[in-house]
This record gives sequence, structure tokens and C-alpha cells, in this order.
Amino acid sequence: MLLIEELSENTKEVAKGSIWGLSGNLLLKLVSFFYAIVIARLVSQDDIGIFYLTLGILQIISMFSYLGLPFSLQRYVPFYESRKELGKAKYLLKLSYLIVILASIFFIAGLWISADFIGELYQNALLAESIRLFSVYLFLYGVSVVQITYLQGRTAIRSMQLAYNVQNVSKLLLTILFFYLMGPSVFTLIYAFLASFAISDLVSLFLLYRRSRDLPKASQPISNKELFREVMPLGLIVSVIASITVFVQAADKILLGYLLPNSMDIVGVYGIATAFSMLLFVFPSAIGMIFLPIISRLVGKNDLSQIRATTETAMRWAFLISIPVAIIIISFSEGMLGIFYGEPYRVAAVAMAIFTLAVLVKSFSLMLSLALAAMRKIQLELKITLILGIVNVIFNVLLIPSYGMEGAAIASLIAFITTFFLLNHYCNKIFQFKLQPENYKLIIAGATTLIIMLFISPYASIDIPSIGPESLAPYISKVLYLFFLGIFASVAFTLFILFALVLKCFKNEDKLLMKQVLTKARLPAPIISLAEKTAALGVSD
Repeated sequence: MLLIEELSENTKEVAKGSIWGLSGNLLLKLVSFFYAIVIARLVSQDDIGIFYLTLGILQIISMFSYLGLPFSLQRYVPFYESRKELGKAKYLLKLSYLIVILASIFFIAGLWISADFIGELYQNALLAESIRLFSVYLFLYGVSVVQITYLQGRTAIRSMQLAYNVQNVSKLLLTILFFYLMGPSVFTLIYAFLASFAISDLVSLFLLYRRSRDLPKASQPISNKELFREVMPLGLIVSVIASITVFVQAADKILLGYLLPNSMDIVGVYGIATAFSMLLFVFPSAIGMIFLPIISRLVGKNDLSQIRATTETAMRWAFLISIPVAIIIISFSEGMLGIFYGEPYRVAAVAMAIFTLAVLVKSFSLMLSLALAAMRKIQLELKITLILGIVNVIFNVLLIPSYGMEGAAIASLIAFITTFFLLNHYCNKIFQFKLQPENYKLIIAGATTLIIMLFISPYASIDIPSIGPESLAPYISKVLYLFFLGIFASVAFTLFILFALVLKCFKNEDKLLMKQVLTKARLPAPIISLAEKTAALGVSD
């Protein structure tokens, strides 16, 4: 039997980084969950729709704004580190700051000039005012990207998660404060959102300073040939790819607002429902945060066998942790929307279930996409992402007029399924990656569990009586619902694990990796021993 020490260093680093990534992401999404409840309960659906629509527009513009340099940091910093050229990493960092400042000024001015035109396009004067106010986001977000992608490139996952969570917690607290001082509206939402990024930027700047003290005093200039033929072209194409990805995430809301007249309330409801579905993505992205810099270092060493092995391990764990969460969200979508956000949001239950399937497929695609990104297969990334964007837009346009929110969710599902098959094909072609039998077995285990839970889920539709003082009763009822939901979620998780054990969905490496993760989490030895023995029942090799 292998010992823990026989795990590859890359696999150990994935385990260690994933602990910080997962714990940080869980806090991030928990705060986002409460944030969504606050705004859904206190802000009109029209204002929420304008907020999400404005944010979507700005996110798309932000991807084009910085000539791609900030997005090059997460690829080139570990690449230069592996080649012991940290002076180049420092030069790229300084250049990225300069580009962000200059580009932000230019695009903010452009938004102020074009805001009225965009408002007229959507027949909403309030949208123009929101765009002008929100335009400062381009600068704040650009600085955030520079600092956080640098931290990711240096595998400082704990610092990176701290910066993310400072922004998210600040957003929640400032939103509540501004609502109290000025009343709930789209503008107080924007004020709090911008202020939270300003606070986060200051914190991440301090963290960046601490993680860059090992950089040489003098930066090492990157040659014009390397800068203009490799770094900047890669960054520009990454920007295009990121823009298309963000557009795909925002296209459904943008097209819902455009194709369905006077539908800002629908955009608001759909925005809240799909934001809940994105809770699922917290789990694979925790692995992805540490996975990208590790693969980038392996690319620097041209170690294809380790790239393939590390990708297979990360992929299997993405399946393992994503599927049961998706089952819970799909099975109890209507009840969760009604209890947490209010009765008007129940109408989005089917759309949320479909969109959750889309996010699940996206979770499967993440490791493959990051592997290609680390290998700088940039033209291939662009090709696949363009197909994703085109398919998404076509099906949104075809389905939204007839099926509304459900049509938008189906369009996302079709687009992400297409992307997954393309990524799988090219990863197989480039570094002989193949989905392992364990991946297919986990899908079977998940599908079987989902069918059972769909039969059980009606019993979770419990009418919670009002308990306690009138002012606290709504909150007490939510806590009670969470308790009952936790019971059913435990049933779903247990069923999934049982099916996974019966189908032999694990490898010996997974058992050892799980033991290392639990050991690092400082769980009692008897629990670790029991978990190890249980996992051994499902080992296929």
C-alpha cells in the first residue's frame, strides 16, 4: 500500500491549497447568500434587475479595458518563478498597474458619454444614471485583478481568499448600513458595492507587499519581443476569452431585459436564482485556484505526464464534491427560493434547477480549461470560448421569447455541454487526458441519488409555523427550515457516498489524499481512521 509520502508533491500542494480555497470560498458564498437575502427582501425587483444588468455591462467592458496584462500575471508569474526570473515578474506587475490606471480613465469617460444611449436602448432612464455612478468600478476592479492574480500566481491562496472575503463581507455590512442611512435602492446597492472594492483593494495591496518582498529590488525588463509577441498577445486574447466568458454569464440577463419588454423584475428574479446556483461553483473553484499555478510550473518544466496525472486527480475531486451539492440545489430549488427570498421568487425554481445543471457541467470543464490555459494554448482557448459565446447567444435568442427564464437557463446548459466536449477532446489530443472510469461511475451515482431525492423532496415542503416575537419570527422560520433542509441534504450526501462506494469510484490516491486533508484539518484520529477505512471500500485499484 502507498504511504502518504508517496503522493506527488503536486497532489499534496493541491490538497493544501484546496483547504484554504474551499474554506475561503465557503465563507465567501455564505456571505453572498445572506447578501442576496437582504437585497431580495428589501429592494424592489426592478432595482435589482437594473443593478445586475449594469454590473453585467461593466464586467464585459472591464475584460477589454486592461490590454490583458493583469490576466497574464496568473500565468507568467509562476512561469517566471519556475525559471528563477522574478525580476520579470516584478516588471510585469508594475506595467499592469500602469495600464489599469490609464485604461480605466479612458473607459470611464467613454461610459459617461454613452450612458444615455444605453439607457435609451433599454428604454430605462435610471439605467443611464446607474452606469455613470457604477463606472468607477472599472478602476477598482482593475486594481483588484492585478493584486489578486499576482497573489494567485505566487500560490498565496490564503491571502487571496482573505482579500475576496474582505470585499464580500464589507459589501454585506455596507449595504445594510447604507440601506439604514439612505433607504434601499439601486444607488445604495452601487455605493456599497464600490466601497467594498475600495476596502478590499487596500487590504490586497498590503498582502501583495508582504508576498513580494522576495522580489529583486530592481525589476528585470521584459524584452520587446517577449512583451509584444508573447506576454501582451496572450494577455489580450485572455481578455477576449474572459470577456466572452463574462458575457456568457451576463448574456441571459442582458437578453432577458432586451427581448422581454418591461422585464426588469424578471431579470431581478432570475439574477437572484442563478446567483444561488453559482454556490455550487465554490467547490471546484477551490481546487482550481491552486491547480492553475501548479500546472503552470509543470508547463515550465515540460512535464506532460505530471500534467496529465494532476489533471486527472483534480478532475475526479471536482466530480466528487460538485455532484452532491448540485443534487441538493436541484431537489429543493422551489422551497429554498420561497423561504429565503420570498414567495415571488418561487417562479424561478425550474430555471434555477436547469441553471444548476449548467453550473455542474461548467464545474467539470474548469480543470480542463485551466490546464489548457496553463499550457498557453491561447488560440485554442479563444476558439472554444467563441463557440461557447455563439451557442449561448443563439439559444438565448431562440428560447427566451417563448420560454423566458427557463429558456435562458436551457441556453446556458447547452452552451456549457458543448464546451465540455470540446475541452475534453482537445485535452486528449494535446496531453492524452481521458475521463477515467471513476468519473462515469460518479455520474451514475449522482443521477441515481438525484432520482431518489426528487421523489423525497416533496416531504421537505414543510410549512414552518411562526415562532417567537413578531420581529424575529421570519428569521427563526428560516433557521428551522435550514435545519430540516440539512437533514434531507445529509440523506442525499449519504446516498451519493454509498453509491460511490458500491460502484468503486475511488482510487488509492484519493484515500491517501483524503487522509492528508483530514489530518491538516486537525480532525480527531478515530474519525480520520474511520473515514480512511470507509473510503477503502470504494477503491477501484
